[in-house]
Amino acid sequence: MGEVINLEGTHGTSTSRFKKINQKGFNKSKGRLGKGAYFWVNGEYAVYLAQSWWKYQQAKGHYSSDDDSSCVVIIATLKTEEKYFIDLTSDRFKEGLAKLCKENDIGDTNNNDEIASLIDLYIQTIEATFGHQFKILKNTIPAPKGKYCKEYPKGVLGHPQGYIVFDTTCITIKRP
Repeated sequence: MGEVINLEGTHGTSTSRFKKINQKGFNKSKGRLGKGAYFWVNGEYAVYLAQSWWKYQQAKGHYSSDDDSSCVVIIATLKTEEKYFIDLTSDRFKEGLAKLCKENDIGDTNNNDEIASLIDLYIQTIEATFGHQFKILKNTIPAPKGKYCKEYPKGVLGHPQGYIVFDTTCITIKRP
C-alpha cells in the first residue's frame, strides 16, 4: 500500500439529506467536474462556501421536498492512497488541460456540460496513462453566484478549490 493522504472538506446540504447521508453515505451527483460528491477544501472560507452553496440550492428549490430543509455543514475527512488523488490545480495538469482545450478548439466557456465532458475526457486520458482510476480530484470550483456568496473575495482569490470524490468509500464524516 502506498502513502495515504488525508484531506478535509466541507459540504453544505439540508438536515433531511444529512440524515440520509449519515445512514447510507453520500450519493454521487453530476457536476461541472464529473459525477461525485463535492466538497470545499477546508480553509478560511470552507464553512461559508458550504453555507452559501446550500443557500443557492435552497433558492433554486433544490430542497423543497425535504422534511427539514435547514442548513447543515458536513465536515469530512477524505482518505485515499496518494496515487488515487489528482490535483488539477497543479501547473503540470493545468497545462495538459490547456493543451486538450486547444486541440478541441475550446475557448472561454461557461457551459457546464461542455466543461464536464472535457474534464471527463482529460481524466480518462490520465487514468489510461497511470493505469488506474482516480478516487479524489482537486480543482477550482465556481463559488455560488451573486448574493449567495458576497463575502468570498473572488476578485482577489479566484475560484475556490474543492474536492470531487468519485469513490465515496473514501469519505468519513467528522461532524455536521
